[in-house]
Amino acid sequence: MIASLIVLAKATAHGQPSVDLAGASSTVLLHSLQSAHAVLSREDVSDWSTVNHKWTDSNDLLQLATRTSNRLGIIHPNYSVRTTSHENSVSVNGETLPDHARVNVVVTSINETTVTPLTVMSADLTDTSGQDHLSTSMNLLQRALSAEKIQPNLRACVRGAIPVKWEGAKAQASIRHIFKQNGIQSIEGFTSQLETSISGYTSSIPQSILSKQKPMNVQMAVHYNETMKQTVLTIGTPIITIEY
Repeated sequence: MIASLIVLAKATAHGQPSVDLAGASSTVLLHSLQSAHAVLSREDVSDWSTVNHKWTDSNDLLQLATRTSNRLGIIHPNYSVRTTSHENSVSVNGETLPDHARVNVVVTSINETTVTPLTVMSADLTDTSGQDHLSTSMNLLQRALSAEKIQPNLRACVRGAIPVKWEGAKAQASIRHIFKQNGIQSIEGFTSQLETSISGYTSSIPQSILSKQKPMNVQMAVHYNETMKQTVLTIGTPIITIEY
């Protein structure tokens, strides 16, 4: 747990989130989904950010989690506090109105003798209404973090499905075609028996990460659901952060 928190705290995207990030990300992801004629079923917005490089007690973490919950508009929030000699953690979860998006916020502070003290926050908003709230959710989370002087490190994903089968070479060609339609340069990818995933880059989204020394800010993955007889498409920026 502690090692993963340190890795997440260091894995920040290149470029500064701006007022255009939410709109640009929403446009690229949703247009890519529409290019496949897929029906939107899920939107996810997440963030992993460093709060400070200090050992923070559980009371202060609880206050931070409460303020963040209020800013995100969580109704009937559920809180959980965990305290040990080297790690304090507070989580809050619930739903927002009117879309009933599920929200989970975790604030954790670690104080190991081998590393510098560190406090981080993770936040996840999941909307399965089938309606487009992506830009609104991204802006909401960005404002909540900025109010605490936390540098946002936003990620976003959308999911949809089509009633045709994409696998192997067909899946690769289809993703690359969608990328080309939406001004995304293909960077790298892989195909297995279960799924196909390709990453890419577009200048339309004002932040990116490095993959093999190349910037990337879009990832698209597809897999065929034999039971539903549908190909499920997941598209994320700068990478996919949900299961696919």
